Amino acid sequence: QVDFGEAVVVLAGVKTKVHCLVASFPYSNKRYVVALPGENAQCVCEGLVEIFEHIGLVPMVLVMDNATGAAHRTAWDKITIVGLFQLFLEHYRIEARFCNPRSGWEKGSVENAVGFLRRNLMVPLLNVESYAQLSKHLLSRCDELGNDKHYRADESVNDLFEEDRSGMRPLPRVRFDAVDWQERRADKEGVIQVGSYRYLAGPAWRSWPLLVGLRAFDVEIRTRDGRKVASLPRAYGEQAGTVRSPSSLLPALARKPRAWGESPVRGDFPEGLRTLIDAQDSARRKATFRLLERVGAACGFDVACKAAEHIIGQGRPIDEAALSIMARRIASGEAPADVPAPDLSVYDDFKKTLVSPIDFLGYTDMSARAKVIGIMQEGKGSVPAVTGPANVEVILDRTPFYAEAGGQLADQGEILSDDGAVLEVDDVQKPIKDLIVHQCRLTEGTLVVGAEVNANIDLARRGAIARSHTATHMVHKALREELHKIGIPTLSLI
Repeated sequence: QVDFGEAVVVLAGVKTKVHCLVASFPYSNKRYVVALPGENAQCVCEGLVEIFEHIGLVPMVLVMDNATGAAHRTAWDKITIVGLFQLFLEHYRIEARFCNPRSGWEKGSVENAVGFLRRNLMVPLLNVESYAQLSKHLLSRCDELGNDKHYRADESVNDLFEEDRSGMRPLPRVRFDAVDWQERRADKEGVIQVGSYRYLAGPAWRSWPLLVGLRAFDVEIRTRDGRKVASLPRAYGEQAGTVRSPSSLLPALARKPRAWGESPVRGDFPEGLRTLIDAQDSARRKATFRLLERVGAACGFDVACKAAEHIIGQGRPIDEAALSIMARRIASGEAPADVPAPDLSVYDDFKKTLVSPIDFLGYTDMSARAKVIGIMQEGKGSVPAVTGPANVEVILDRTPFYAEAGGQLADQGEILSDDGAVLEVDDVQKPIKDLIVHQCRLTEGTLVVGAEVNANIDLARRGAIARSHTATHMVHKALREELHKIGIPTLSLI
C-alpha cells in the first residue's frame, strides 16, 4: 500500500516541508519511507524506485490513493492513470489498484504507517543537507524499526517481511528513468516556461524549440537532436523568479572576467568564494571560472562552490586537485563540516622521496610489470601495507594508466600483485605535478610496498575514450573555423 504524508525538516539550513512517500506491507507491517519535494507523477515513480532498490525486489501489486500524482478519478468508477506512471507499471510489471473515494479502510495499513513514521522518525526535527541524505537516513531507520516484534505475531517484523519478499519479483536490469519530456520554445531571453515556473536555457538558445525533461528533482533541457543545454533544479511551491544555473555563464565570464562585477549570477556564489573572486585580478578570475566550470561539469556547480567555500574557510588556496577531491567527497554525501580540506602536502612529501620520476608507458603499452612504491589511505602518508577489502591510493614506479588530464578521462583496469592482491582501478589522478596516483579498491589479499605487480588497463574503455576525445577535438576545430565570430563552449570531459 502506498500513500503520501508531510513532515517538516531543516534542509540545507532552511526549514522545509517535505512530502513523504510511504510504502506499507500489511502482512508483515513492514514500512518504508522516502522524502520528496512534491507528489507529482515523477516524484511517485522516483520514490517507489528508491524503495524497490533498497529492498532489492519489486512487489507485484500496488494499492494507491487516486489523489496522488499517479492517477486521476474522472468518474466514480473510472480512473485515468498518468502516462508516466503507466510506463513505470509496465517497466516493473506491476498491477496498480486505486482506492474508492471515502474508503480509507482499503489502505488502512499505510495510513497508520504515515502517522507512525512521522511520530517515530521525524521527531525531533531532522537536520540534513539534501533529499538524498534524508531518504538514506529514513530507509535505514525503517530497517531498524523492523527488528521490533509484530503487534500480533510472536515474531519480528523483519522475519515476517521475508515471507513478503518471497512473493516479489527481481529488479529489472535497467533502472526506470522517471522523466516526462515536453517541447517548449525559449523566449527572446532564452527562458522556457513550464507551468508557472521559468527556467533559463541561456541567451544562446533564445527563440529555439527545445525539449524539456521533468524529473522529481531536476529539469533537463536539450535540443531536438539530443544535445544537452542545461540541467536545473526543479521549482516547487511558491518559488518566484527564473531558475537558472550560474554554471551556464561560467564560459562567458572566463572570456570576459571584468564583467564579473555586473554579472547577474554574482549573487549566486557563496560569500567567501565571491569575496575571493572580487579581490582577484582578471587573469586569476579567468583561471577560477575555468576551474569551477571543469569541476562543476563533473560534480555540479553547487557542489563545486561548496567545496571551494570549504577550502577557503580552512585557509587553503584553491587548486584543481584539492577542489576536485573535495567536490567528489561532498557529492558522495559527506557533509562539508565533516570533510577536512585535502592536504596535498602528503603527496609533496612523498614525491621528495622518489629517486627517479615515475615512468608513464601509456602511449605505447597497455599493460606493464611495475613495483609498488607507495600506498596511501584517506589522505594520510604512505603506509607499508594494507589488507583488503579497502579503498587505497597506489603509486607505481611505472604505469600504463593514463591520469585524467586535458579533458580526457582516466583509464580504468586492474592491478594484480605476485602475492595475490587484487585491485580494481577506478580512477587515476595527478594530485600534484608528475605524481600519478591510482585510486583503487583492494578486493583480495594484502598489498605491500615493494610488491611486484601486473598493471593492466581496460583496453575497450581506453579505445572508446580516445576515439571520442579525438572526435570532440575535430568537431571543436570545425566549429571554430566555421563559427569563428561567436563564442564556442569549451571541450567536454570525455
